Amino acid sequence: MALLGASLTTCGYFAKHRDESPLLARVGARELHVSEVGDLVPVGTPTADSLAILRNYVTRWAREASVMNQAAFAVAEAEDIDRLVEDYRSSLQRHRLEEQVIASEVDTVVAAAVIADVYGQMEANLEAPHQLVRAFVLKAPAQHPRVDELRAAWQASSDELVTPQLRQLAQEVASLALLDARRWYEAPELELALPTAPGDIPTGSRVIEDGDAVYLVKVFESVRRGAKAPLPYLEPRLRKMVLEQRRAAYLETYINKVYNDALERDEVKIYVGSNP
Repeated sequence: MALLGASLTTCGYFAKHRDESPLLARVGARELHVSEVGDLVPVGTPTADSLAILRNYVTRWAREASVMNQAAFAVAEAEDIDRLVEDYRSSLQRHRLEEQVIASEVDTVVAAAVIADVYGQMEANLEAPHQLVRAFVLKAPAQHPRVDELRAAWQASSDELVTPQLRQLAQEVASLALLDARRWYEAPELELALPTAPGDIPTGSRVIEDGDAVYLVKVFESVRRGAKAPLPYLEPRLRKMVLEQRRAAYLETYINKVYNDALERDEVKIYVGSNP
């Protein structure tokens, strides 16, 4: 870039600026100089290519500068930019402070007993948004040489027990394996994975053969839409709610302490309603 700048300056391609940095472009009061583009062009690039790279960059800069000039003109009369910038700066500083305080002082571990207690006390906003099912689902290629072994292991597994053999075969044979006995699924989730028409998913065990795939399904429990959702399904939401409450409570305490400390240092002066 230095070589390019020197050659262009020598041939008078750019006008000289008073700071002796070659001027690349000007849009209104905005100026772009060689010193600002840094190592834009790799050393050894042919002159023609260097000029093309530089010209594209300068054109993009000029377009952006034109927009910024228009923005400055359009907004100048309508809004106090300095005030907006200061408000944003203050908000950012406060946010950073709150994040630091929360990270160092708020316990982020929520015990299962706490979540269960919140679940037991809440009455509203716990309705299931869809039918919920607790189920095992396996999908395997119908022509896989070990698909019969997978079927046998599936049938030999009683209820919610996943035998080591079934888990191993699921890893080796199945293209989809949902084997978490605690996991609740929304019905639309499973409908996307199963070759069945939308509708309530029945409880019980079944085998679905559909062309090139075999589906092994066991539905242990089902909760209808609008009923109270089970705790494991709501657990992530309840944990987040508990943490937000902790953060809000601690921040309120922290803000009060900061304010009281400022009062004690006689830094706070409130003149509203006071005698002059």
